[in-house]
Amino acid sequence: MSKMKKIIWIPIAVVAVIAVAVLTLSLIKVNPIEDYFGACSRARAELWMDGSQYPGKVDDGIDLTEKTVKDGLNSSGFSVMQAILEGKFSYKPSISVKRNADGEKEPVTVTSSAIRSYVQDEGGYMIKLFYDDTQTIKVDGKSIEYDQMILLINESNGEVRDMICIPYCYDCANNASFDKDYERDENGNIIGHIGHDYYEAYALTVKMNTSRFMNLLKAYLG
Repeated sequence: MSKMKKIIWIPIAVVAVIAVAVLTLSLIKVNPIEDYFGACSRARAELWMDGSQYPGKVDDGIDLTEKTVKDGLNSSGFSVMQAILEGKFSYKPSISVKRNADGEKEPVTVTSSAIRSYVQDEGGYMIKLFYDDTQTIKVDGKSIEYDQMILLINESNGEVRDMICIPYCYDCANNASFDKDYERDENGNIIGHIGHDYYEAYALTVKMNTSRFMNLLKAYLG
């Protein structure tokens, strides 16, 4: 091949490589909930509005509220390419942080009483997810055990944005114990739950594209 032909083919090859990379990254999808938190129970997903659970609609044995929530969660994914174009290169959940009185960053936690009375932001929806077994997720070096999760959904206008979620242990947040620590067996394994006055769950941010989810909810609610 002549030198001139090589010069012509180099940019063509580069463009081809870039096109393949863009196509590949566009085909790689991220499901923000199921990929990291696991699939919730088939029978348990709730929609909360105005501080209370929205009464489910059942048609031919199908809970349409639960179906709308789960279809919405499945629609909240995004492609790796979209995230990169928006300058978001990390797709994993992270612990929300705030600055304390000294100006230092510290994790945001939610008390058991706040979990029990949590409500959604104005203009958004609150979803409660339930898991058949205790799940564990490691976020920013912290191991978090949970069997329920609160997820706050707001409009993202087609973009990949951070939503707040709170995975938590139901029995830890709702028991009558006043013990300051978990009950453990002789081997140090946890066999009980921490007293509710001392229990705190981490507030996490999770990246989602909620626009289709919001449209499904609005159509369902009429």
